[in-house]
Amino acid sequence: SSVEATSIFMVDVSFDEFLDETTAETASNYSIDGGIGTPSLAELDPVDFTLVHLTLANPLTDAQLYNLQVSGVEDLEGNASVLDTIPFAYYVPTAFDIVINEIMADPSPAVMLPEYEYIELYNTTGLPINLENYTLRIGTSDKAIGNIVIGAGDYLILCDDGAEADLAPYGDVYAFSSFSITNGGVDIVLLSPAGAVLSFAKFQDDWYQDNFKDEGGWSVEQIDPFNPCAGKENWRASTDAKGGTPGQQNSVLSSNGDNLNPELLRASLVNDSTIRVWFSEPMDSAKVLNPFYYSIDNGISVNGLPSGFAPEYQSVIIYLSQPISGGTIYTLTGTDTMTDCVGNMLELNSSVRFAISDSIEEGDLVINEILSNPTEGVSDFVEIVNVSSKILDLRFLTIATLDDSLMLDGQSYIAPYGYLMFPGEYLVITEDRTALLNYYYSEAPNNVYEVGDLPSYNNDDGIVVIAMAAGNIIDEVEYNADMHDPLLNTTDGVSLERINYLRPSNDETNWHSAASTVGFATPAYLNSQYSDAEEGGEIIVSPDVFSPDNDGYNDVLNISWTFDRPGLICTMRVFDERGRYVCKLLDSESIGTEGVITWDGKTEDGSKAAIGMYIIFTEIYSADGYTKNFKSVAVLGGKM
Repeated sequence: SSVEATSIFMVDVSFDEFLDETTAETASNYSIDGGIGTPSLAELDPVDFTLVHLTLANPLTDAQLYNLQVSGVEDLEGNASVLDTIPFAYYVPTAFDIVINEIMADPSPAVMLPEYEYIELYNTTGLPINLENYTLRIGTSDKAIGNIVIGAGDYLILCDDGAEADLAPYGDVYAFSSFSITNGGVDIVLLSPAGAVLSFAKFQDDWYQDNFKDEGGWSVEQIDPFNPCAGKENWRASTDAKGGTPGQQNSVLSSNGDNLNPELLRASLVNDSTIRVWFSEPMDSAKVLNPFYYSIDNGISVNGLPSGFAPEYQSVIIYLSQPISGGTIYTLTGTDTMTDCVGNMLELNSSVRFAISDSIEEGDLVINEILSNPTEGVSDFVEIVNVSSKILDLRFLTIATLDDSLMLDGQSYIAPYGYLMFPGEYLVITEDRTALLNYYYSEAPNNVYEVGDLPSYNNDDGIVVIAMAAGNIIDEVEYNADMHDPLLNTTDGVSLERINYLRPSNDETNWHSAASTVGFATPAYLNSQYSDAEEGGEIIVSPDVFSPDNDGYNDVLNISWTFDRPGLICTMRVFDERGRYVCKLLDSESIGTEGVITWDGKTEDGSKAAIGMYIIFTEIYSADGYTKNFKSVAVLGGKM
């Protein structure tokens, strides 16, 4: 019934009934291909009379597929087995050789499948794998798996024993005496007999990405089984008419590979002798838990083995050889090749800084940008800036609002495990980092930080507060829709930017809508409306002579601007030296206080402009009646 290689010299053969000892222990009744041949010894198990232990004269090769031929073995009635061939391999599975591939958490109301919960496993390898003594962990409940083989490229349905008969027609099934998956989400982990993580799925009900199907009757399926650590981005509700595909290829199967290299994001202090480092995605535990893959400057080294946070190993605790000193900034560097869970490499010599932090006082951190009325699919965000000269730890910092009695309301920790902000650094706080970065450009995406809970901020007016856990307020901003540019048709998806973070937080004239030229928000980098002066402005064209001949030298004309007031609308047109219209570069678009646009020497109809002198005519105005015009000269050159 099954064959399992327990070592390179031992193979166990299981039969479906009790065996005659003499024929069972006749070694010539067994033969293995691939140069192994007849075993040197065959022994019937002294307790289990359906099990034969074969001792091999020649060792098995790891991860090689073999075929065992059996004939002439008799049962207790003298019935002899006919020639039978069973494939097997000696192989110790590694992470993601078997993956959690489909989850039916809420089978009611049923579509066309039996109304039972199930989890489907998929063997990604070309070898059969025996799951005996493996563990399925659902939340905090551990379930031991017995003697069952999942074939190469095959599927296995795990379910409650009450569902076994109804799910068996769909594929191989292994049932447990009790089996339950929380509808709203639960961590699911497959563990090896040694406790190593083989696969994990931090299932949440937003994995369906379908507001109808997450109400029940549909499974969630993995898109690409070879990208098993991508979480929500690699799962979708089943599109199969039955509601799921237990024991079969997933209906949403598609290439969805991870081609991004992981990054070393940051480090924080646990105490003066322990730090915690974060990576941008789940990592290979064998690499990130190796102390020799790290170095630390200023006379500090790694002490003992790092410890990780299973199952993702996206965060690691590192113990230091001695306590660090106040007033010193330390750097931890990755000195060897670490990889994410699918093998993409961390850039060698990636580094992060850490230090003993200073206390946070009012005015050290300021609220710098607010998105309270996001477009559909994007969450609110709040940006803060460290305007002090201190290194600040956000461990006890919270984000909140104020109730009608002006008391803190909706208070939530920002980074309960610590987050070090160095002077001048920006941090954006949001509930959905991926959606935010998919919609808005950011010069520093690693400074966009996802939190579990953000206070509920009204679209048009509200109060944003950052405060210490004890309640002392660090900064607060009362915002309203009138602070936006009155010329905007809509403020949906438009953030409010602070013009100067050194001016008062609740000065309404210190806030303005983000410019359209930056996509209406500047998460984690300098605000488009930032200004540290009151009046003035200039337009600069560079180079003085440009030649759009694609030779790599001065092929385009760059027109940059610097203004000292926010909320400007700009129209920029190009004319030739006779005053004839050539093209329009900006057409009544909101711009930031600084920016640049490029002219490639093309006319309005896309043809190449003639060699000669050109006038760049810039008109700016704002809602308060301010207007100003600029004329700049550029020369389009070329070979005669």
